Amino acid sequence: MILTTTAKTKCDIKNCKNEAAYYFETKGAFGKCFLCKACCERLADELNKSRAPKSPQNTIKRKQEEKRSNG
Repeated sequence: MILTTTAKTKCDIKNCKNEAAYYFETKGAFGKCFLCKACCERLADELNKSRAPKSPQNTIKRKQEEKRSNG
C-alpha cells in the first residue's frame, strides 16, 4: 500500500516543501503520490478519526437497562 521511497522528490501535499519519504500508487495520469513523514502521519490520523470504532456498551450496563425496560 504505502511504500518507502529512495527517490529525492518533494512531498506532493500543497504548501509542503519537505522531502518525500513514502509514496503510493494511484490510477490515472499521476502514477505515484509522494508524501513526507509528517504529512503521512497527518493523513493517517485523519483517516483514523473517521474509522475509529465506538466503544461497545458495557455488558453490565446493558443488562441493567434491559431490566429497567422490562420490569
